[in-house]
Parts: sequence; C-alpha cells; structure tokens
Amino acid sequence: MAELVEEPFDLVLILSVIKTPKLPLSYTWKRSSFTHDGRWKQTLNTFRTVKHYLPNAKVMMVECSDLDEDKMKVVNENVDFFINKFDDEDHKAIIYDKWKAHGEATQTLTAFEYIKEHNIHFKNLFKISGRYYMTHDFKYDLYDNDMQIFKALPDHEPCPEINKLGSISTRLYKIPYKSMEILEKFLRNYRDAMQRRGMMSTYEKVFAQYLLETNYENTVVVKHPDKVGVEGKVSVRNNNLVND
Repeated sequence: MAELVEEPFDLVLILSVIKTPKLPLSYTWKRSSFTHDGRWKQTLNTFRTVKHYLPNAKVMMVECSDLDEDKMKVVNENVDFFINKFDDEDHKAIIYDKWKAHGEATQTLTAFEYIKEHNIHFKNLFKISGRYYMTHDFKYDLYDNDMQIFKALPDHEPCPEINKLGSISTRLYKIPYKSMEILEKFLRNYRDAMQRRGMMSTYEKVFAQYLLETNYENTVVVKHPDKVGVEGKVSVRNNNLVND
C-alpha cells in the first residue's frame, strides 16, 4: 500500500465496520439489519463506485473488524491506505459502544492522525460511509473547488437567521485540506457531548453545530431536492433506501 504521495490529490475516506457487534445503539436495539456477508457485499459496491466516479483519487479506509485473508486481498486491491483498529481494545470499545456519533468521530480522528503522521497532503477529502455507494447524481464539478460541501437532510435545512440548527447528512461530504484541522479540533471538543443523551448524540446535529460554529465559512450546503450523489440502505432499517 502507498504510504506517501507527493502531489495533492483527491482522497476518499471510507469509514466502515463490516462486522458489527450484536450490541444496541442509544436509539435502537438493532445495530444492523444486515448480515456480515451482506455488509461486505455492500462495501464492494462502495469500492466499485468510488473507482468509477473518482478514478484518480486515493482511497483510505478505517475499519474495526477481524477480516480474513480473502477479504484483506480485496481491500488491498481497492484501498491505498488501510487502518484496522480491531486489535486496539480502547478504540474497539468506542466503536462497539452505544454512542454511534462518538464512534464515527473517533474513526474520523483516527484518519486525520494517520494523514498528519504520514504527511499525506490531499487536495480534497471525500468522506463516504461504508456500504453506501456513489450514483450518477455525483457531479465532480460541484466538488472541484476549495469549498466544504455538505448535504442538508430534507426538511431539516439549517437557517442561522432564525437560529434553526438543522441536520447535515454525513453519508457523503467533502472538505478541502485547509479545513481538516478545524474539523479535527471541533470533533475533539465535542467528544464528551457525543457520549450522553442530547442533541450532540446524533452525528447529523454534530455537523450542523460544526457549520454553525464556523459561521458556514467556505461552505456550500446542498438542499433538497438537489443531490450530492450517494445512495444506500440505512443499517437499522434495511428497507429504507436513501438517495442523497
């Protein structure tokens, strides 16, 4: 796998837990409606569509699963930077805990730490949730800039003029390199709030708060019915296909 790339490039960050534990989340007893095999097959679709829509990008994956040799062979064929925290008991305890937002924030921070440690200088970072896949609605022209690109959840668009926080989808978003340290600092500051009941226990609200605290600077919020080009089935409701 690659460890150092000299020229700026687009980096796709896949956050994934292919083998979810049979443990509840704070808002539901059923963590995933899909089998481990089903989640793996969906992840293959993530790999396929990322290569199709961002063929020149490098791919980083943060995982927390015990993957066998055959699956690791496929991962190595599709991923340039792979971080598996399954053997890190402290990390795994956070991922397996009931606070999903804190788990995803932890994986994101793990990626940021790796990026800094290995001096990886990307142009834009596209974060996509594992199992989700890119669609024909993905238009690179929307992202080919130094702006942050986020998608508001339908009927939950933020409106700072009337103090409406709103909710931001985290299935697919893009940040430029210059935003990484700002987002990293924000996520670290809110880790405690993500581990108790309240607004910050949902990642959609966490990112809405991030945009509010940074005054929506250098940010485009895509609103319904416009799309950013990602689709997939919600893990806790396997019949609920979402298309952002």
